[in-house]
Amino acid sequence: MWFDTTVSILKEWDGTTWLASTLVAVPTLTSGGDLRITSSTTGSGSYVLVVEGEGWLFGWTTPLGNAEEAVLGTDGIVPEPSYSQIGIGDDGTPDQRRELMDSIRQQLGYPVVDVELTKYQLDTAVTAALESLRKRSAAAYHRAFFFVDIPPGEQNLLLTNKTVGFNRIVNVMGAYRVTSSFLSTAFGSGVYGQIALQHLYTMGTFDLLSFHLVSQYIETMEMLFASRLTFMWNEHTRQLSFFQTFGAGRNSTDTGSGASGIPAERVLLDCTLERSEQELMTDRWTKSWIERYASAEARMMLAEIRGKYASLPGAGGGVALNAGELRAIADADKEVCYQQLEDFIVNDVENYGIGSTFVIG
Repeated sequence: MWFDTTVSILKEWDGTTWLASTLVAVPTLTSGGDLRITSSTTGSGSYVLVVEGEGWLFGWTTPLGNAEEAVLGTDGIVPEPSYSQIGIGDDGTPDQRRELMDSIRQQLGYPVVDVELTKYQLDTAVTAALESLRKRSAAAYHRAFFFVDIPPGEQNLLLTNKTVGFNRIVNVMGAYRVTSSFLSTAFGSGVYGQIALQHLYTMGTFDLLSFHLVSQYIETMEMLFASRLTFMWNEHTRQLSFFQTFGAGRNSTDTGSGASGIPAERVLLDCTLERSEQELMTDRWTKSWIERYASAEARMMLAEIRGKYASLPGAGGGVALNAGELRAIADADKEVCYQQLEDFIVNDVENYGIGSTFVIG
């Protein structure tokens, strides 16, 4: 059996296909906090009720278990990396991975030629291709922006809110104040604020020199007075730490976050989000790259198997094995994959620039 998270249905294999299955029993909690296990057999209404008390399951726990309402935004930290979590790096459907594994076997000559690779080895080859893509290319990630309200005096934020999408964040590339400390009357240091200042200084005219001077002025003031946000992001602990404290903000609707009802300051986060492996294996740019790299990994493993013996005895003098040829093809395919990354064929240059975050070496 396996649970299809895309449709929230438990499925069972009948030998040819996956069919919807039924649970043997359904556990629920009653309003009194007792555990109720109800049979799902057709026509049966029987159940087992584990009542809280001495000698029962909950009676031996310390402290006693209590059923509480879920609070949105206070999700716990998951110890495994985001690319291994169901719903983030994997949506739970194995169709794309199975299709890719079958394609690799066919490229190696199956079923005409016996391919001495198990399903576990083919699965390892696909996993190695996905890990290499996530490590080397920005195409394995999304870019998204989030607004965060930071209460006065706070420096550390825990980004685990699944309803917002914080649990998908891999890296925080930038943090920006919505209102500048030096252009607050002009609504920030963006284009509209600078245009407003140019109208005041030049009586309604517009020129690139004024735009450049105002930009340089804002940048200099931010460096001199430490107005630019500096931070550190830890993906494993999901903690975003700022190296300065915040005062009262004016762009946030969260008026109850600070002490004595002082409004929080709203900050814009420029983030990198995880893409699922199913999305990567169906993308028009990354699909062929993953298939080529996984095929190279499979050829290398097959070369290690066939390279144990140079030849096998047989009619007419024996059979020569092609371990050396498999290694040469695998090395050539990997070189093509690496060259495609260097040429930005399989890379998201538009969103991430040159991709300095993913430079290796």
